[in-house]
Amino acid sequence: MASRSDRKTHFRSKSIVLTERDELAFSRVLREFCPAVMIWGRSTGDNFGNSPWVPAIPAGDVDRADICIPSPGQELQWRLNSEMEQLLVRPWVSFELHRSSWNWVDPTKKWAFDPPLMDWGSLTVGFPKGDDELKKFAGKLLRLVGKITWKRGPFGLDACRWSQSGSAERRGLGSGELIDPSERIELNKYYDDELWDDGGLPEESTGVRV
Repeated sequence: MASRSDRKTHFRSKSIVLTERDELAFSRVLREFCPAVMIWGRSTGDNFGNSPWVPAIPAGDVDRADICIPSPGQELQWRLNSEMEQLLVRPWVSFELHRSSWNWVDPTKKWAFDPPLMDWGSLTVGFPKGDDELKKFAGKLLRLVGKITWKRGPFGLDACRWSQSGSAERRGLGSGELIDPSERIELNKYYDDELWDDGGLPEESTGVRV
């Protein structure tokens, strides 16, 4: 019987729009869920696990992040990764974030929003085919982002506030959605820097920052 790492991998994705502040909040969600999480900033085409380890997603000056969390049954092996700060034990469930970016759409066309558009990013999990336990775990990882998105949807709380703050300037998210300024959107504990010891946002922007 093939091992978990040798089986065909299935993937599930969720489209999201996150500012750097949302990414920092999500990093805190991940560390609360699993203190042993390891995050690598990675440009498209880089080898998995060979990129710099970063303390939080927005500290990586690249367009994606590998989020490495031990899958059920790997907890004891994972201690070696934490001690060496290297990916010596690879998770059975992969988890990666493609970061949101600015989209300067064609200014000669009429849009329902004012450019630039805060465009889609995505979260993707991969898990071995036929493994119900890991499939359930992969779904749990995807749902974690709901802790820092509005109504557990695709838009980060900070991204929504940015859209609302435009007044006459119509600030679009994703495919151009505008968040009504009358909606009450409150940031939660994951945005409170005083509650966390991760140093907050980096001094220089590495992705979408508003």
